[in-house]
Amino acid sequence: MSKNKGFTLIELLVVIAIIGILASIILVNLGSTRKQARDVSAISSMSSIRAAAEVFFSINNTYVGADVAAGDVDRLLEAVNTQLGAKPVFNEDQYNWEVHAVLSSSGGMSYCVDSTGFAGKMLTTAVPVSGDLTCL
Repeated sequence: MSKNKGFTLIELLVVIAIIGILASIILVNLGSTRKQARDVSAISSMSSIRAAAEVFFSINNTYVGADVAAGDVDRLLEAVNTQLGAKPVFNEDQYNWEVHAVLSSSGGMSYCVDSTGFAGKMLTTAVPVSGDLTCL
């Protein structure tokens, strides 16, 4: 009498169920990692706005219009818009500017950069309103 070798249907179903559970855990973590990556990319673009704004100021002797000119600041603001799905807010006057955007992975946090040299995360409820030209 020969004995059949192999897996039973129950054993195969258990293995498939375990693989499915592990895959779902990985996919859930992958979503938050993607959001964090988008935030890091947006933060990098926002930090680059400082240099672009200074170049604009050195040419025009004002920050007014830096966000709408067809220049580097405008392109960086559009990059942040693409990365976060929401256009950042850019406030400026002749001698000062600030930009802030709500981050997608850190609930209730925004990232703010200004002409004083500040760059960092802050509560979304504490971000500057129109007319405020510094993050702090």
